[in-house]
Amino acid sequence: MEKENIVERLVRYEFDKTNLYTGFKSVAEARQFAEERNGRLLEVGFLDGNDNPVEDSSQNLIAENKYYKAFAGPDYKILHS
Repeated sequence: MEKENIVERLVRYEFDKTNLYTGFKSVAEARQFAEERNGRLLEVGFLDGNDNPVEDSSQNLIAENKYYKAFAGPDYKILHS
């Protein structure tokens, strides 16, 4: 069985001079991805109605080990992870 290339599935943003990835299937997957790449978990929101992430921990997703994913319709997809 062929192992999935997770980077191909994720959405990458340039954020504060670094790469930010969204689209994880779980908090555990995101945590493992960060650990393997000497990265860190960062909670973001898309608060301006556009596809522009901003650091926002107001929902306490990391602290509460929660995962959030929302869809806005068939032509537009919003992923938060």
